[in-house]
Amino acid sequence: MQSDKIKRFVLDALLLAVALIFSYVEAILPLNIFLPLPAFKLGLANVVIMLAVWAISWVDAVAVSVLRIFIMGLLFGNPVSIWFSLGGGLFSLISLAILKKWCDGRFSFVGASIISAASHNVGQVIFATVFFGVNIVTSYLPVLLIASVVFGGLCGALVNFVYPKIQRIKELK
Repeated sequence: MQSDKIKRFVLDALLLAVALIFSYVEAILPLNIFLPLPAFKLGLANVVIMLAVWAISWVDAVAVSVLRIFIMGLLFGNPVSIWFSLGGGLFSLISLAILKKWCDGRFSFVGASIISAASHNVGQVIFATVFFGVNIVTSYLPVLLIASVVFGGLCGALVNFVYPKIQRIKELK
């Protein structure tokens, strides 16, 4: 029993480390040269969060996601960026929890990742609208949703590739 808790803690720590590395890579990539979208990220950390949801549990995914957001916010952001990230992350996690609980097997990882990315963007736009008190940021949502389909799809394809390998590792217990 204690051994299982330690294994789960270590696995969460490894997932957090990978999510932080992915977030760091996104922070240093000059994406605005190729895609002139303000505050745009590829969403690579969502690959790790999706793996946590499907391979471990939603609770572990929440822990990894929240810790990643706070650590990255403290290292590379500011209090406002932390709140925006938490808003998007919360919507994304809720969508993943719903998909896992009630739609498991009905969506591929690509579909789940697109929904998660879109939910993240909707959450951030809602937070921005509340924070700034203007609806002008909602005009940016269609562009973000298109990006959600493209980059959420790519991240979902990466989950499709990695998830079976994680399942094999879990079977070696």
